[in-house]
Amino acid sequence: MKDGTKTKGYVSRAGDDDFVMRDRKTDAATTIRYADVLKAESNRGHSTARNIAIGVGISVGAFLAAIAIIITHLD
Repeated sequence: MKDGTKTKGYVSRAGDDDFVMRDRKTDAATTIRYADVLKAESNRGHSTARNIAIGVGISVGAFLAAIAIIITHLD
C-alpha cells in the first residue's frame, strides 16, 4: 500500500470505494480503500513450493508411465 504495509489474503467483498481482504490463516478482515493501494499481486493462494511439487509429481508420473509402456512393448 502507499504507506508501505503489505496485506495477504483474499478479497471477500468489493465495493465502489474499498474492498475487504481476509487473512487466510486468521480470517481477520481488513478494509482497504482503492486509493490507498499502490500495487496488487495475485497468485490465487498457491505457494511456489506447492506449484513446484505439483510439477515434479506430474513429471515423475509421466516418466513412470513411459517406462511401463516401454517395458510392456519389449515382450
